Amino acid sequence: MWVFVLILLLGGAFFIGFASRNFSSGLLAAVKAPVYGPTNLIATQPTASSTTVRLTWQDKSTTESGFKIERGLATSSFSVIGQVATNTVQYFDSRTVASTTYYYRVRAFNKGGYSPYSNTASVTTH
Repeated sequence: MWVFVLILLLGGAFFIGFASRNFSSGLLAAVKAPVYGPTNLIATQPTASSTTVRLTWQDKSTTESGFKIERGLATSSFSVIGQVATNTVQYFDSRTVASTTYYYRVRAFNKGGYSPYSNTASVTTH
């Protein structure tokens, strides 16, 4: 009996299967593709007359379904404030108030779970 191991990338998952010489086949295991975390997160205030914060980052993954954006008033307490689609590399946070320091982090996600977080970026609004 001949056994072949096949690895196929389908929708972000690796499928490992087998086939015998009579061409019967089955699924041995399904392993989710890893998702790499975004890097170089930068938080800026595009205009001095607005409290809107612009976040930009580098997308290092090819298997993400999107990114989750988190914000906090300290580096140890974050909440999800938004989500963007795959290959998006910026986010605008307009729910801020003047004279406040905000901390941000971003992570990618797919069916297999979440990436590590990006670096933490901060900005103080005017």
